[in-house]
Amino acid sequence: MALKEKEKLFCSYFCESRNARNAAAKAGYGILTHRSAVKLLAREEIRKEISDEMMIHDLKVRRAERIVMDSAVAQAPAEEAAE
Repeated sequence: MALKEKEKLFCSYFCESRNARNAAAKAGYGILTHRSAVKLLAREEIRKEISDEMMIHDLKVRRAERIVMDSAVAQAPAEEAAE
């Protein structure tokens, strides 16, 4: 079963904050966000979506770190030549 837009938002916000209650509140769930968060995290399809998003997020972070490291390595020889 496909996730609803609100459920997808919950997953995205959860991946950002790692806080289920805050993610439920930001996604627009009612006053009892802690209950909504518990119910959402109990569902297999929600946990799978979060897992998939976390994997993508981790890959993006590693790629960004690699780009920063590559640019630092590329700048180092130029700085040494200037000395």
